[in-house]
Amino acid sequence: MKKSVLYSLIASMSMISAAASAAPVADDSTASLTTKGYVDSGLKYVYDAIKGDVTNVQGDITDLQTALSDGNGGLVDVGDLANTVGATGTGENPSTGLVGDVEELQDKIGTATAGNVPGTGLTGRVENLENAVETLDNLGTDDLDANKKYILQTDGEGQGSWSEIAIESTWSPEAFENNVMGNN
Repeated sequence: MKKSVLYSLIASMSMISAAASAAPVADDSTASLTTKGYVDSGLKYVYDAIKGDVTNVQGDITDLQTALSDGNGGLVDVGDLANTVGATGTGENPSTGLVGDVEELQDKIGTATAGNVPGTGLTGRVENLENAVETLDNLGTDDLDANKKYILQTDGEGQGSWSEIAIESTWSPEAFENNVMGNN
């Protein structure tokens, strides 16, 4: 919106409110005319009904001017605001500005799996990890002895098996010297 349009709107609202607030003429000769009294009371009713709205619009215009102020007594160019907000892309032209940033963020967040359509972005990755953990937890853990220690050995496809880890239950200085320190 250009400055001239904004100032014209303010001036129009001021003239409307000034014209609508004119005091009725206290002339006995015109007061006897029923049409004049009827019109005056109708205009007063309309003025009273819109007075608050006019004040609200004037306040909104002032708020808008403040919001669009460049801090130096002028207004921010609406074209600059439009560039900052941006636009939705079409075809080969990507979205721009804040609109483009929001779209990019939505793409990174992605969507959840819906029916046979797999999830995308971070949401899809979380779903894949949940499925992988569930698969690993279900790899025959029911058959393991709770008193033994195991390690899960998997292949590149997430398939695997549990292997028992040998645990020494007694201390042997000779075994330590030979196996850990390398003193054969």
